[in-house]
Amino acid sequence: MIRLRSNLLHHFFLNRLAGDFLYNESVSKENEETLEAYEKYADQYLSREKDENAEKQRQEMMKECLAGVSKDAKIFEVGAADGKDAAYFKSLGYENVTVSDATDAFLRVLEEKGFSPLKFNLIEDNFPDDYDFIMCWAVLMHLTKEEAKAAIQKMFNALNDGGKLLTCLKTSELQDEEWKQADFQEEAKLYFSFWSEDELRSFLEEIGFRKIKIWGYESWIDCLAEK
Repeated sequence: MIRLRSNLLHHFFLNRLAGDFLYNESVSKENEETLEAYEKYADQYLSREKDENAEKQRQEMMKECLAGVSKDAKIFEVGAADGKDAAYFKSLGYENVTVSDATDAFLRVLEEKGFSPLKFNLIEDNFPDDYDFIMCWAVLMHLTKEEAKAAIQKMFNALNDGGKLLTCLKTSELQDEEWKQADFQEEAKLYFSFWSEDELRSFLEEIGFRKIKIWGYESWIDCLAEK
């Protein structure tokens, strides 16, 4: 009985660390259906035409964001898909990289590429450790704002002091959310939520991030936040 009570209290404490977002920790219909689309059309997503110049620019941005992060840092990537970002981290000398995804199809691809991926849903699962750098790229945009706020709080809690979060969101002056046809498959519909730069900065400051850098282009908001 004592052990059971201790486990229950521990579970409550872990969830309480997520701040005031103790709503039902299950994925919304929006996120569930988006995950199902990526699961069903994973091959089409991974084989879509890519802008090589944009990829190089993004890697340069990642490298700049890693400035001051030691090579023995613990890095966690949320939504690794095919593992290209994790592979880039490793090419820079970072070996302690945990790759994860919520989609089984992407997990199989990661295994085929030699990774030992973790099945991890940012809404339902707790981080297994504390980290110095978390990358959550093109993930939060598929969550409702309530889910995204809870997820950002969860990532904040999983960062060591001085740790960094690198993420991106979508922005729109016309709407707060929409279902959109995927650019890699006509039959696939994806959910998007939209943020403003001021809205994101205000929330990051509210939960305790000290240094926040936000930059944007077209419909994207990129962000580096330090705890």
